[in-house]
Amino acid sequence: MKGQNVITKLQMLGYEIFLYGDCIRYKFKGKGTLPESEVRALLDYIKSNKNEIIRYLKGSSTPMPYITDFGSLVIPFDSPNRFHWWNRGQGICDTLRELGRCDLIHKYKSIYSN
Repeated sequence: MKGQNVITKLQMLGYEIFLYGDCIRYKFKGKGTLPESEVRALLDYIKSNKNEIIRYLKGSSTPMPYITDFGSLVIPFDSPNRFHWWNRGQGICDTLRELGRCDLIHKYKSIYSN
């Protein structure tokens, strides 16, 4: 699921999604109340893909690294060079830390490193 789709779904459910500095905020603007269970998965996606959502809300067209729904790190070739570990960019662990997904570092750690 892509960030644009999540935001569109939340807006259709009556939520307003916006940036407040580097924080993503949302307010329910619909009529009545919705059960939290209906939107929890969408809000969890926003939380775990914060950089993608911020980039979309800012209208940036520069692709950035992101984590798939299956917990895999994707580093687009046209992302900023600093993420290109294969070309003297920062390490994968640093990118995962930046994305707030340190829990995935064990998947990418070399068996030859400490």
